[in-house]
Amino acid sequence: MEWINNNSDALMVIITLVYVIATIFIWRANKISAQATKEQLEESKRQFDESQRQAKAELEESKRQFEETKIQTEKQLNEQKEQHEESMRIQCMPFLQMEHQTGLFHDENFSMEFNLCKSETSETIVRYFKLKNIGNGPAINLVYTLEYTDDAISDPMPICGIRSGDEYIIKIEFSIDEEAELLKPNIEFLYSDALGNEWTQRVTIVMNVITGETICENDEPR
Repeated sequence: MEWINNNSDALMVIITLVYVIATIFIWRANKISAQATKEQLEESKRQFDESQRQAKAELEESKRQFEETKIQTEKQLNEQKEQHEESMRIQCMPFLQMEHQTGLFHDENFSMEFNLCKSETSETIVRYFKLKNIGNGPAINLVYTLEYTDDAISDPMPICGIRSGDEYIIKIEFSIDEEAELLKPNIEFLYSDALGNEWTQRVTIVMNVITGETICENDEPR
């Protein structure tokens, strides 16, 4: 006891030093723990941000794939619709074929007159033609346009419609110049099918006045 009393100051210094050292160790331990906690929080935040980024990327990818699938589906549906409409259009498509008929006919169905004169002096030639619908559907509301030189005349046909497979004999009187040798008038037919689609078809009549040869060049409907 006497020793403690005699060395109390030294003991206080030692105790104080031990307390300071312990405090330093505790502070360092707390600092290390705080740093570790901070690092854990930062890592958790990084992992959370990364998870959010991945989720956002996956969402964007899913959205992109959905839009791509939607576009492809719409494209396929439109293609199928167009194919169906084109199939129906072809199934109902009329196709007029005009052919020159030789000989004389007394049972022609219709008569028409075309003026192909470029001058006042003219003569008349007569040609007979068979107009047949070789297509799949009826040709309705027939209108023709005659083109020769710079002139074009449009009028309804004498017959308003031709069913598939039907044919008619048409007598056409051409007024031509006396000096004419080769004539190539164009007739453009305009008609509708059973679905209401409109078609045009050009026929070129090539007439050799000298030999009397006449042929029809039939284009496909369009």
